[in-house]
Amino acid sequence: MPYCSGCGFNNMEAVNFCTKCGIAMHSNAPQSQNPHQQSSANNLNLPLLGEEINHLYYVIMGCLLLNPFLLIFYGEGTSSWGEIYNEDGWELLLFVILFVALFIALFHYLIKTKGINQRKPGFVMAALLIMLVLTVGNIFVAEYALYNWANWVDEISSYVMIGALFILWKKMKDALG
Repeated sequence: MPYCSGCGFNNMEAVNFCTKCGIAMHSNAPQSQNPHQQSSANNLNLPLLGEEINHLYYVIMGCLLLNPFLLIFYGEGTSSWGEIYNEDGWELLLFVILFVALFIALFHYLIKTKGINQRKPGFVMAALLIMLVLTVGNIFVAEYALYNWANWVDEISSYVMIGALFILWKKMKDALG
C-alpha cells in the first residue's frame, strides 16, 4: 500500500490520487492540489477576507444612504435639499430622491456586482475616483458658515466612504495579486 508523499496517508494500490488530500500518487503524474484547495486559493471569499470586504461594502452603502436623507431633512445652506423641499414642493424632492437612488444603484453596480462579485478591483477604483471628485467639488462650493451638524456629518461620512473604498480596493488588489 503506497503512502502519500504529501500527507502520509496509507492509500490502496489502485488509486491515482490520495484519498485524504488529493495529491497525485505516482511520480510520473504532475503534483497537483486538491480541487477544493485550488478553488479556495483562487476564491476571494476566504473566511476572514470575505467578511472584511462585505463589512466595508455595508459601510459604503450606509454612508451613501445616510448622506442625502440626512441633508434632505436637516441640512441648511443655499444648496440644502431641505430648503429645496420647502421652496419647490414634492416634485423636486422626488426628483432628488430618484437621483440619489440612481447614484446608489451605480455604486452598487460598480462595487458589489462588478468589483466584488466578478473580482475586478478596477471598478472599485472607479467608484473611489467618482467619490473623490464629488467630495473635492463639494469642498470648493461649500459655504461652511451656513453648516449645521447634518452638513458636518455629511462631510465626515464622505471621508469615511473614501477611506472605506480605498481599503476595499487595496484588500481586493492584494488578494487577487
